[in-house]
Amino acid sequence: MSGSTHVDTGTLRAAAGQLDALFDDALSRLNPIDAVVADSGAAWPDAAGAGFALFTSYLDGRQESLQRTLAEMSATLVECARRYDTQDAATAERLHAVAPATSLDL
Repeated sequence: MSGSTHVDTGTLRAAAGQLDALFDDALSRLNPIDAVVADSGAAWPDAAGAGFALFTSYLDGRQESLQRTLAEMSATLVECARRYDTQDAATAERLHAVAPATSLDL
């Protein structure tokens, strides 16, 4: 028989909470940077302005990717915890249903 695996669903949920906090922290730190970058747009006239627009688009894409990834990781951890809890509850229910039918009185 293979070894057992123990999953602490509370730890999974705590990790998800930490990712949510990281998401919020990243957003609060990136917003002021976005404002500074946007304010510097006027310093890039003519053809350089097109390059600046590409640069800001790239930054926006990276920020969105970071936020999406953190949110997905958090949601995945919460879903895993939910599934493990559901599986454990179903297993416990099956074991409780079998227990009355058996006896260890020898």
